[in-house]
Amino acid sequence: MDTTKDMNEFTPELVSRRGELLAWSSTVLVTLAWIILSQADQRIPFAVPLLALILLFASLSISLGNWMDRQTVIHLSAAGIAFRNGLRNLHLRWADIKQVKVLPSNWGNKVHVISDQAHFQFRTLGEVKFQGEVKGRMGFPEGKYILEQIISQANLKPAPKSSQGNADQKGNVYYYTRQ
Repeated sequence: MDTTKDMNEFTPELVSRRGELLAWSSTVLVTLAWIILSQADQRIPFAVPLLALILLFASLSISLGNWMDRQTVIHLSAAGIAFRNGLRNLHLRWADIKQVKVLPSNWGNKVHVISDQAHFQFRTLGEVKFQGEVKGRMGFPEGKYILEQIISQANLKPAPKSSQGNADQKGNVYYYTRQ
């Protein structure tokens, strides 16, 4: 059985599940408080069920995000790029890619790959720092390489600044398009 990783297949850094555990623990605690108050025939403040619902929504969102991260794969080939994350499964030929938009951020650049029929996004590697210490990593460790390959293989060029339109005040959005 071949256990070597395909050199053209990339997966993101997996974030700690500690936040997910904390969110679910908080949801359970608030729900238990709600149940205990109702069983003791105590007046239940409006904030308790509201907080329970907000925490439930947050917990579900965090769990979905973590599950999607664990399913995400980008595969580069001579024919194009494939992206899979558990909810989306698409394949774009290099010639189908019309634009790449890069939004720089402190936690890795957010890269949008756009064709006429589909799009997907991924994040280059970013580090979460607190007081100068790295607390976590997120995104694709090979994200810059993936971005370079997309731009090169799809034959995209930087768009002129005047046609970029949606850039923020600092001009921190970069577009690559077919010329």
